[in-house]
Amino acid sequence: MSSDVVQGVERRWAETPPMNPPLRYAIGEVVERQTWLDKLANPVQNWLLALFGQPGQPNRKMKDMLNGTWLGHSLHPVLTDVPPGAWNGTMLLDLVWPGNEDEGIAHGSDLSLLLGLLGATGAAVTGVSDWSDLDGTGRRVGLLHGLLNGSIAILNLASLVLRLTGKRRAGVALSTTGYVASLFSAYLVEGKLT
Repeated sequence: MSSDVVQGVERRWAETPPMNPPLRYAIGEVVERQTWLDKLANPVQNWLLALFGQPGQPNRKMKDMLNGTWLGHSLHPVLTDVPPGAWNGTMLLDLVWPGNEDEGIAHGSDLSLLLGLLGATGAAVTGVSDWSDLDGTGRRVGLLHGLLNGSIAILNLASLVLRLTGKRRAGVALSTTGYVASLFSAYLVEGKLT
């Protein structure tokens, strides 16, 4: 998540949404008012913290691995580039396919969709690990981001199933919907289209 330093304190953009651009400000204001997310976040976060344990406990090694302490860098951002990159390829191949309905293009599109799903799984697992330490607006934004991305992954999984069962056009429609939703989800967390 992008952040700013104000008087020595790091603040995420959703906590103090700037007035410009207006869309960014409006999204920050809307997310800030979604207190129902806290009711969902509390039990999930408590369960995750119990699962991962406290520092020094054996379970904590799993969290440290998922957080990327062994890498010296958070692992989640490393994996988050895989789904959109793969799904960009899916979209491009899906745009070319109707012109000639080439089987090779269709197969390439399906493979890039699958690669994106595999990357999304890794990004989700590491993202949940990072999210378990958040509080306040950051936790709310992270939960909304995770719910959106989980829905996007489900759309893309359904798209893959449709494609593999001979319903390619319906599958393309689902993955296109997921692609558009992923642009908003990225904007929500990064504060810009990525």
